Amino acid sequence: MSQTTIEPSATGQSEKRTRIETGADYIDSLRDRELVLYYLGERITDPVEHPVIRPSINAIAATYDLAISNPELALVTSPFTQRLINRFLHIATSQDDLAQQNKMQRKLGQLTGTCFLQRCVGMDALNALLSVTYGIDAAHSTAYHDQLNEFIRLTVMPTMCLGVTDKDFAIVGALPVETSGIAYIYGSQSCDTRSLERGDLDSGNAHYSGQEDMVIFKDVFIPRERIFMHGEVEFASLLVECFTCYHRRSYVCKSGVGDVLIGAATIIANYNGVSKVSHIREKPVEMTHLNETIYSTGIASSHQSRPTQSGCYLNDDMIANVCKHHVTRTHLWNLSPRPGPCRRTHW
Repeated sequence: MSQTTIEPSATGQSEKRTRIETGADYIDSLRDRELVLYYLGERITDPVEHPVIRPSINAIAATYDLAISNPELALVTSPFTQRLINRFLHIATSQDDLAQQNKMQRKLGQLTGTCFLQRCVGMDALNALLSVTYGIDAAHSTAYHDQLNEFIRLTVMPTMCLGVTDKDFAIVGALPVETSGIAYIYGSQSCDTRSLERGDLDSGNAHYSGQEDMVIFKDVFIPRERIFMHGEVEFASLLVECFTCYHRRSYVCKSGVGDVLIGAATIIANYNGVSKVSHIREKPVEMTHLNETIYSTGIASSHQSRPTQSGCYLNDDMIANVCKHHVTRTHLWNLSPRPGPCRRTHW
């Protein structure tokens, strides 16, 4: 059951904070948030009950439920608070931490058959920021690193290398998702309108789905103590590189989805009585080979990680990119844009 506490906010005013432990807690936390959310040009007042949006909410909820059903995999003791936390919120301080993340991601892919992207992106961004803010503080005598350790919510950060003329865009900050001035445009998938049709014969993965949003900021205020980069353009490329290094080995979640696809393909072949036909039998074998290669390169990248000066571990970037390359060979996911030339000094 969720618990609500009253704590001082960054502006000095009291605000409610709800502790989320289960999937049901997470779903309940989304009610009455007064988010400015649009889908297909329509303002959505209740995303929890929207038939297109709810499956993606279920996918995120599954990341909380896994911590209940399999705490050995999805819970870990925080090095900062010495309390058990969800592994998606954990700073990796060893090779095993990163490898356990991969195992958790594959399990969730098996359970949902889809992408639970927001949790992986947040986890990878958090670890990247911890390392990069340490470096900024060392170079500029700022206090970003300590501020980051105290607070994380919705985080805004550069997604490309920046030059000197881009100084105004070298911003990293955190703020509540319902902050005034933020609007969300829910991304449209190729087949998601099937959820709006009657019946469930052609609904595909009806219970789970992934999602992406376009986030629009209009005169949004971020308190200074929630800023973790402010104009230090020379560290923007390093932040992008660190994040992509973490995130490309996070694609092992696709091997969990691959397990579902391979199982479905095998069942279909059995139902049709063609499972022993040679050219049919080859397909699951090739799918399995590619699927295990994705997983193997991802977890190998984690096992080849090394400590940074900040104390968190950074995985091997070359093997992480090999993992991502193999994911693109499935033709099910697109290769994300590569960052430009970046520094390779990791803090």
